[in-house]
Amino acid sequence: MSIIEKLKASKKNKANNSAMENIAIKVSGYEGDFFCGVKLGTGEEIKLKLREFNGVSNFTRPSIDSFRDQGSSLHTKIGGVLQFDNCKLESEGSYSSSWANVLSSEVGKAWVFTGHTRLSSGTNSHGKQWLKVDLIKSRDYVSVDSKETLDKLLLIGLKPATQYSNPFTMIRVTDELGDSIMAYANVSKYQEKDKYNETMTANDSLEEFKNSEIYLLILEALKDSDSKVEILHAASIFAGPATLNKHFTNEREKARLESHYIIKDTDDEGNEKEFFGYADSIVAMRKHGDGTPYITHVKPINSNAKGIETKNINFIQSIN
Repeated sequence: MSIIEKLKASKKNKANNSAMENIAIKVSGYEGDFFCGVKLGTGEEIKLKLREFNGVSNFTRPSIDSFRDQGSSLHTKIGGVLQFDNCKLESEGSYSSSWANVLSSEVGKAWVFTGHTRLSSGTNSHGKQWLKVDLIKSRDYVSVDSKETLDKLLLIGLKPATQYSNPFTMIRVTDELGDSIMAYANVSKYQEKDKYNETMTANDSLEEFKNSEIYLLILEALKDSDSKVEILHAASIFAGPATLNKHFTNEREKARLESHYIIKDTDDEGNEKEFFGYADSIVAMRKHGDGTPYITHVKPINSNAKGIETKNINFIQSIN
């Protein structure tokens, strides 16, 4: 190994070692200065303590008493979910953290997901800003070996939970050389005046997808013994008004959060491009009156997280 390669390896190791973890727990109790609970994503019983805070902040950091005391606005009951920033492992099962956040103050107040997440934002054609996450609900790729299996899995993946929810299905096609490409089957929206923009039923969305060139090409791949077809189920969930406003009014925080998901690459002509990828994340959601979920919180699990392309996702880490 050359000197340059050694220096690069050293810098990479240093960066990896300095990475801290953002952790969410289902609260099981408070013991002295420690928060106790089950770590979401692994099921471990752990405890966390807020370490001495020497930084500068526009906000006063809440103490453990703010979460423990019933009269506090931050009081989190047993079974509620807290998320801790910049966690360092101090000893087996014991962490220190720089800050604690309430995701769900009690059981059922919010739904918290940990797993493969793509965060993205932008402005639509009407000038309205949006922020959303794509959550991969599958625990692993499911292999497809026939048209019947393909249609069955597409029906499952395109079934909307509510009339305005946005499920979708990702299809990975891999050739004999190991090269992969992703295709997407999205739910369609009705255009009729009486139910404009409502999500179609799974059957109607599937029929729409069957009329596409992509569907026919996937069927061709299924007939090719050297190709492999796999499916993942996912859903797009948009931010609620408060989360959306917070994201777009703090440019520094917006850039910092989105940097964990942005992938920088070059196209076939050598031009630089940027797009959003996936990173293991903690996502909290609540529901509108009709049951459609909306985002209230999103944060990558690893403080040095970098986005990866869908086709390169692996499922070594458990997802709860």
